[in-house]
Amino acid sequence: MTNTYNMKKILLISLTLIYGVSVWAALEPDLRKGVDLTASNFVSQSLLNQLVDNGTIWNSGYITNNRGIIMRSTIRPDVTLNPRMTNWLWLDCSAGLPGTLKQYIPTGDTDTNWVQATIGNQQIINANIKDYTIGSTKLATNSVLNYAIVDSAIDGPKLAAQAVTAGKIGPSAVSNANIAPSTITGDRIALNTISNGNLYDYTVFANKIAPGAIMDFHITNYPGGGLTGSNVLKAFSLTGTNIVNGGISNAQLASAAVDSNKIATATININNLDTNLVALHPFAVGNYEVGNVSFRGVGISSVTPTGTGKYRLNFTTTRSTTNYAVVVSNIGAYNGSITRQTGYFSNTVTSVHVAFEDSAGSPANPVAFSFAVYDFTLP
Repeated sequence: MTNTYNMKKILLISLTLIYGVSVWAALEPDLRKGVDLTASNFVSQSLLNQLVDNGTIWNSGYITNNRGIIMRSTIRPDVTLNPRMTNWLWLDCSAGLPGTLKQYIPTGDTDTNWVQATIGNQQIINANIKDYTIGSTKLATNSVLNYAIVDSAIDGPKLAAQAVTAGKIGPSAVSNANIAPSTITGDRIALNTISNGNLYDYTVFANKIAPGAIMDFHITNYPGGGLTGSNVLKAFSLTGTNIVNGGISNAQLASAAVDSNKIATATININNLDTNLVALHPFAVGNYEVGNVSFRGVGISSVTPTGTGKYRLNFTTTRSTTNYAVVVSNIGAYNGSITRQTGYFSNTVTSVHVAFEDSAGSPANPVAFSFAVYDFTLP
């Protein structure tokens, strides 16, 4: 009791020197006494206790000269029972050490009023950041701008697979020197991205063209020349094996495009010609020697005698119609007034029958005869 009284007496003397005696005391002291003794002419133990126990931190009421205490705890300061704590700083250790420094701002409830103290704007400079301490998870999307990246700072290992998309590459940003040999394969090229203007002359060779890849519309005489000029097609490069059956129709041939200079010698024979290529052209011609029972010609497989002066001409190929005409001529010497007249009397799609008569109208065999069969069906 004596020691406590002496300590408080000493504190009283100190406070008297601070608040009452010294005319040089600061205008804004850090401590505020618990009781005012300037009007008292005596000192008691109770007054001394009040002087110390009720003492507070000086607070002038302005944020620029407030005073406070740092309270280190795991629970929020109770500002309801102790309003003076609103001017304190709270080192919140509720989440473990080290704690988080918070200040009281009366804008919410008792929980949200305690706001974490922050670092002022533009207060963290490069020298305050340790090398390699800012990881990718601390960077917001698009937060690193071009001028913040040192030249050549981003190499292959820094880029995730497929991380560089078209929207990340500026026009003309990737030059030939930035592309490793053989790195652009077919699966890296989007459809319809390579146009004629992207290809150097004479850079696409035969081994780069898939079978059947060149269609008829690719061989069009575009301005500047299509695939029809002599500067594109090698001499003798278009052979029969390069053209599918029916691949070139009349509509694909320009007028007078195929003349005698374009046809090799002995390349077109009767087997290459459609019988309807030109109307009224004979599809069967030849002659027959009655005495030798032999014939020469094309389009007829055989000649069969069927009676005196009667013969059947058998077609090599069955016709699609009987719409044809037959011309037969008698060959041989005439005997006086005996003449040979002829005509056909029956026809089918496989054969035609012809008959010969003398001048009296009786059946008679000629020495020989020639024939021609004309198709009347228009192409």
